[in-house]
Amino acid sequence: MIRRILFSLLFLAASVFVIISIYNNKNKVMTPGLPVTPSTPPPTPIPAPTPLVSLGDTPANFISFAPSGQWLAVAQGMKISILDTENFQARASFSIPHEVDYMAVSSDDRYLAIGDQSVLQLRDTSTWEVVFEDPEYVNYAHTSSASPFGFSPNGRLLAYTIDKNEVIHTVLLDISASEVIQRINGYVFSKFDNRGRFIATSSHEWRYGKSRELRESYGRYRTNRFLIWDTETSKQHLLFQLDESRNPNPDFASAKFIDFSADGRFITTNDAFRAFVIWDASTGQEIRQVNLQFYPGALIFSPVENILAYYENEYQNRPLVLWNSESGEILFELPDCSIQSSIVQTQVQFSKDGRLVAAMNFTGQACVWEVHSGKLLTLLEGARGIVWYIGQFSFSPDGKYLVTRGQLWDIESGALVLGPVRTEPSTLIESEPANAPEVGKPVVTAGGSNVNIRRYPNEYCDKVDSLPAGQSIEIVGRNADTSWWQVSIPNGLGWVADWVTTASNIDDGVPVVSTCPNVLGTHQERDEHEKWMFNKINEFRKDNEKQPLDWNEELNRSADWFSGSPYTGCHADSLNNGIDSRVNCFGFPKWATEVLNISSNDSNEGRQKAFHFWMESENHKKELLDDEVEVMGIGHTQSPPNAHDKWWVWVVTLAQAP
Repeated sequence: MIRRILFSLLFLAASVFVIISIYNNKNKVMTPGLPVTPSTPPPTPIPAPTPLVSLGDTPANFISFAPSGQWLAVAQGMKISILDTENFQARASFSIPHEVDYMAVSSDDRYLAIGDQSVLQLRDTSTWEVVFEDPEYVNYAHTSSASPFGFSPNGRLLAYTIDKNEVIHTVLLDISASEVIQRINGYVFSKFDNRGRFIATSSHEWRYGKSRELRESYGRYRTNRFLIWDTETSKQHLLFQLDESRNPNPDFASAKFIDFSADGRFITTNDAFRAFVIWDASTGQEIRQVNLQFYPGALIFSPVENILAYYENEYQNRPLVLWNSESGEILFELPDCSIQSSIVQTQVQFSKDGRLVAAMNFTGQACVWEVHSGKLLTLLEGARGIVWYIGQFSFSPDGKYLVTRGQLWDIESGALVLGPVRTEPSTLIESEPANAPEVGKPVVTAGGSNVNIRRYPNEYCDKVDSLPAGQSIEIVGRNADTSWWQVSIPNGLGWVADWVTTASNIDDGVPVVSTCPNVLGTHQERDEHEKWMFNKINEFRKDNEKQPLDWNEELNRSADWFSGSPYTGCHADSLNNGIDSRVNCFGFPKWATEVLNISSNDSNEGRQKAFHFWMESENHKKELLDDEVEVMGIGHTQSPPNAHDKWWVWVVTLAQAP
């Protein structure tokens, strides 16, 4: 009896302690100005569910809300649907000649601007008829700081970029008159300030006309300038030129990120090297420079206060940082949704009221935090991770929804509200148990936990489905070394790894799925650029007291072919080969690793950019300095002559000697 009473008292005391702890944690106040890591544990990742409202089997490539929040435009390829936000029923639909890559709505909801790679349309939202069209429009906004085009806050102007006679211009369109009233030669549109008087433009990237003479005649061969334009006076207000002396290689001092503070007092830009700068928006004087370990990957001000969000652009996980631009103090470092950078930039956005901030990484995680507490509200798993433009990742006007490149998520519940039926990872297999494999058929079975089904036989490739714990699925093929099984899923085919599953009823009848390219007899001689890269890598290894690498013809053919194969992500080529499978196809018997870069259209400049990029990445440097590798092959290919943008793809494949 006494023991029972004591146990009850202990249980009561523990319960009171837990309640007090919960209350204190709930009402904890975090002091701004101190570098605090929030103690709130991240919630369990949410699998990408079947959307509440289906878009059919075609993924959306863009979703844009009307500022009033009453409707949204959804682009699926060339088709655009206007949906009511109350019930997501269609109000209207129409098509344009090419696939949509960007949309924006004027502040008064009166106009919808639509762009693809070759034309910009302006439509009246009362009739959805085209009221203006410009075939000289080009989309050169390829950073998380820039928009391909945008409306002024008062809805009177539309700013966008055109390519006229191989020279880039930012133009200002008077919407009511359908007339271009101002041109800014040599600069790409980035964004308006909050008042609509000034616009930010930049000379970043290398895409400023096909001839070097034209680029140099406009002073844009070095892409190191930001220009602030006064729309009231039609004159230059400020010009920021990056200090190339701060960069060991001034060719890579590139103007990429710029933003205005909410009150218009400050402007932030990236610096020529690993830093960003805060400028006085009236005088252009430098107020503060913030040095980083790596290049900034995003710079964006809150729309309501002088809080800046940034992260450092590196393949390793880097936290999102909230920073006070007046005091220069870090408010929060938010590591719960680790941002990973790749070929494309990841995204960071504030909600319209500044209460929330969101970030998305390349692997498909999107996180939403409270700005003033640093509390993680939502972790979304299965978001479409590749985001090209700033508008593809955004909040709804009321802050209730988050758009992630053609998906619409409810922030509070984490539910996928709007999306295609089967574009993203889901658990449709689990919801269709009737499709069990026939008895005696070769099957693969998940163990005690769910198993990812990948797009290609590569553990770094994106997930296309999930096999629930304990369930089986029929095998339809295997790769050459039987390390991956090909399986049939409702939306096509996928791959599961052998080492996390159990295969049954396996015999010689399971076919090997060959993905080798039919070019095994080809042989490309090393050109001067590959020899340059070969020597450069060995010089780098020598400087770090590593043995030089020998040339390997099989790796060279593999790298050369891969550099010309359409890139599908996760170092997989257009025939679904991962690194090991690809080098095996070309007769190389061992494992391999590789580094890859997509760089500029000039071959001499491109090879320097590629090498410099690898030198700025700790992960790439580790690959190039690996003690176990002994041989390498190098491939590089230029984009097709008729391509709109020109680039060079560089691939360096490394391995042990066979």
